[in-house]
Amino acid sequence: MTRVAIRVDAHHQIGYGHLKRCLVLGKAFQANDVEVSFLLAGDDLAKELAVTEGFPCKVVPGEASFSKQAETLVDDIPDGVSLIVTDIAHPLALKDSEDLEAYFETIQKRYKHVAIDGSGEISLRQGLLTVACDVLVSPYVGETEAEKSVPYDELLGTDYFILGEEYSSNHARDIRPAANRVLITSGGSDPIFVTADVLSALALCTDDILDVKVIIGPGFKYDYVEGLRTLANKLTHQLTFINAPDNLAEEMFGCDLAISTSGLTKYELAATGTPTILMSIDHHHHNVNQSFSSKGSVIDLGVAEDVSSTALADCIIALLGESKTRKKQSTAGQTLVDGNGAHRLARSIINLA
Repeated sequence: MTRVAIRVDAHHQIGYGHLKRCLVLGKAFQANDVEVSFLLAGDDLAKELAVTEGFPCKVVPGEASFSKQAETLVDDIPDGVSLIVTDIAHPLALKDSEDLEAYFETIQKRYKHVAIDGSGEISLRQGLLTVACDVLVSPYVGETEAEKSVPYDELLGTDYFILGEEYSSNHARDIRPAANRVLITSGGSDPIFVTADVLSALALCTDDILDVKVIIGPGFKYDYVEGLRTLANKLTHQLTFINAPDNLAEEMFGCDLAISTSGLTKYELAATGTPTILMSIDHHHHNVNQSFSSKGSVIDLGVAEDVSSTALADCIIALLGESKTRKKQSTAGQTLVDGNGAHRLARSIINLA
């Protein structure tokens, strides 16, 4: 039996998105009779997530440099593993670029190596002089092959975007002419308080009573959530707060319109065919979003702090009233992301092993 180890980082400083997609990839491997184990630099919550899903998991000290991790690599990897998948392209890792390069070289000397990359400035390709791997995966919109010769194969674009089965585009998408169900999602911590801004805009949407679901991420501060509840009590709409759900698929399929900040959530919204108003938390994210926004699944209003309550309210009212526009967005999203990327990627990696 083929044995694969997945090396991933996950803790409160960088979040748990890398781990969650690797758990999905791990299940896709298992569906193809591949034995999977995890090598995790993370906290107790991260380990619990991996173990709960039934994967053997060894935790390496998160404070250890990559050079220190390289020294114990062989001891940390279970016997019989022939291939390692790494998902450690994040800002903290890239600060240690020289050691990270050496760590990848250590991996590739002993195992086949598949590296899952980030995008733009937060990518191995921009942050490292060399990336020692056999395959580099960059599953985002707008990725293009390297202009110069590289020593690895490239798997690029949304065909390889990793999502759980619940996001599969095989699920029916209901585009209702009479639309009043709104989903608000602003990431795990909402650092610039976009949720509050959206609620302020909804106060200006007075023609209909809206059914609004507000996602409260695990990193939302207590005082902020209390403030949101106070603000919600002043609205005439029906509001429901949903605390840190395992995933958003049910809420996405159940709404007529989502209002979301930038981040990987936009790919989940595309896969579920959810008509979306997108705002970015800063100009960097807005620039990164341009390739995605050009595909037509979202209305991109730009940087959130530059969007007035009136402008957002006008956009919400218009989009809820235009079922044809929402249908076009929905079709564009599910054309862009079909939700089968995990299995597609797993099969490609298995062929390498």
